[in-house]
Amino acid sequence: MITNREITTTMPQPAAVIRLQMPRNQIQSLMGPAIEEVRQTLEQQGIEPAGPLFAHHLVLSGHEFDFEVGYPVNGNVRPAGRVTRSQAPGGRVARALYQGDYAGLYGAWAEFGEWLKQQNVQPGRTVWERYLRGPESDSNPASWQTELNFPLSESSQSKEDAMESTGTTAPTAVPQEQHQWLHRLVGEWTFEGEAVMGPDQPPMKSTGSETVRSLGGLWVMGEGTGNTPGGAMQSVITLGYDPARKRFSGTFIASCMTHLWIYDGELNGDVLTLSCEGPAMTPGAPNAPYKDVIELKSNDERLLTSFMQTPDGNWVQFMKATYRRK
Repeated sequence: MITNREITTTMPQPAAVIRLQMPRNQIQSLMGPAIEEVRQTLEQQGIEPAGPLFAHHLVLSGHEFDFEVGYPVNGNVRPAGRVTRSQAPGGRVARALYQGDYAGLYGAWAEFGEWLKQQNVQPGRTVWERYLRGPESDSNPASWQTELNFPLSESSQSKEDAMESTGTTAPTAVPQEQHQWLHRLVGEWTFEGEAVMGPDQPPMKSTGSETVRSLGGLWVMGEGTGNTPGGAMQSVITLGYDPARKRFSGTFIASCMTHLWIYDGELNGDVLTLSCEGPAMTPGAPNAPYKDVIELKSNDERLLTSFMQTPDGNWVQFMKATYRRK
């Protein structure tokens, strides 16, 4: 039986996790050692958990588990062994409390799903559990408490929300799944890049660092510094997601140019394609279409590739940079 059902908003948090993929019948033998490995890694690095243990199920399947298990943290976790940096999820969620043995969780989720249907809300594509009380602190399974979280799709609106939307107070924006994806960029990064600025020019190599931070869970802003053959460079990038347009947006500026780049983008898996327009590389030519493509290779590595469209309609790559988390 579930209690304390509500629809609320929660903020994402940095986390230390291990990702596990397994048949459902192996969870009891594999999840425990993973939790212990995360605990030991945090202890060795002198980092205290900033909240309860959680499991974020990335793929919902009747036969297999694919999830991250770990703890939210306030410190900067260094990847070690199977432990990587990730994020405890956030956003608008339907939440409930289940008390009892973990064997009853499947039925609790089913009961929770029926309640969601009655609230006229549509759950998202993942779920997560927070283990508020468990065997590490209580030997009686009947006393164990698990918080169930269904992220809600941006089109969902509960009966309570619908009443609030008719009032005079503007609704407060809440993070969506797309904002959570952007927040995987938050942190300290180094980069190595190579650019070709013209057909007769040699490749220009660059190195530097970038700090990406969150603005209210809805935007990320990256401030970069780099060294190129032309000298030092500073840059600022902003990225967000507009649920009304169902599009990503953002801007980019750099100390070596006067143009303000304005992004419009879409996400496909872990690849964010940002379209923009800017000065052509040929002097005197009109502005040209460009694309910056951000691909998350893992939680600790991402790839930025830049393309320009030539007058004949072909897209030509002119820059590529690899970012690695510090």
